[in-house]
Amino acid sequence: GITVLDFTRGMPGGIATMVMSDFGAEVIKVEAPSDEKFRESSGAIQWDRGKKSIILDLKTPEGREKAQKLARLSDVVIESFRPGVTRRLGIDYANLGADHPELVYASLTGFGPEGPYANYKGYDAVVAAKTGRMMMFAGQNTREGPNYVVVQGVCHSAATALIRGITTALYLREKTGRGQMVETSMLKTITTYDHISWIHGQMIAKDPETHPPDPRVGIGRPNPTGYLPARTKDGRWIQLGNIVERLFRSMMHSLELDFIYDDPRYKTAPFLAEEHVASLERLMLEKIQEKTLDEWMGLFAGEASDVAAEPYMTSEAALDHPQILHNGHVISVHHSGVGEMRQLGPMVIMAETPGSAKGPAPEPGQHTEFVPSADL
Repeated sequence: GITVLDFTRGMPGGIATMVMSDFGAEVIKVEAPSDEKFRESSGAIQWDRGKKSIILDLKTPEGREKAQKLARLSDVVIESFRPGVTRRLGIDYANLGADHPELVYASLTGFGPEGPYANYKGYDAVVAAKTGRMMMFAGQNTREGPNYVVVQGVCHSAATALIRGITTALYLREKTGRGQMVETSMLKTITTYDHISWIHGQMIAKDPETHPPDPRVGIGRPNPTGYLPARTKDGRWIQLGNIVERLFRSMMHSLELDFIYDDPRYKTAPFLAEEHVASLERLMLEKIQEKTLDEWMGLFAGEASDVAAEPYMTSEAALDHPQILHNGHVISVHHSGVGEMRQLGPMVIMAETPGSAKGPAPEPGQHTEFVPSADL
């Protein structure tokens, strides 16, 4: 099996090592004597599942020595300290890999290990703002400027990058017998969420006549009319997602709004001149308020229907979604502190070697005295 020594704090490293644990790795989570703030997130009880927890005080020579011993017995070390911290602690790749050439060492920083922003605060929203992700959602309300992105896309993209980098390095180690340094940053990983704007911006600058500026390009859809959240008669919400002309026309038919195509303003819908978008959306929103959510879904979700629509749910309600349950995306985990609880299952389904939660999240330091391979 694979042993992973996890020095990370928070969501990105926590999710990455959770995935590795789900698929059979022994993950040893190294925690400081006072790590309470990193466990305050309700998500920690999920992303720490299946791991062993040991407490080491890396500010002491004894704690650093024990960490180094564990690292030399591990296949993977993963850390998310600020640049320069691991070197001061003696747990950097240069030190640990010197007599452990098979080691795969993964490092995550906010903005990179060197450079003018290396020591800048690597918070999700700060990184998203600096890469232009917030501005991708500009223009979606009446005021100018960006819109705050609530979903922590930076953290999720960083977790995904860590998983990819580590598994690739382990695969190559099988071929070559040697590990390597795997380094990424939150700044780098979030850029993969916006392939369109990176290229389109260059095209605008190079040839503005052929490629005129379009603020909606970053949003990645041809016209926002087809993507429309709407409130129903009973005060619930439904997401419409009919940006393809065939789907849009089917939606108009279900809404009994076919007559719009007789109006010169809307005859090309869903592709409209900007000045006509708001008036068509008003028609659609008013129409949706004539029926309850269940009545609309009865029309939209039938086998004969060709409309993309789905009710808005809370995260808790989504755990009961019939498709999520059918796919096995929800599992039951018993935790000594909270009892039986439902969590999201493994991220992928593997036919021959399926993943599973290897147990609940440990209590801090629960395994400090019971990690036999550590020789602590």
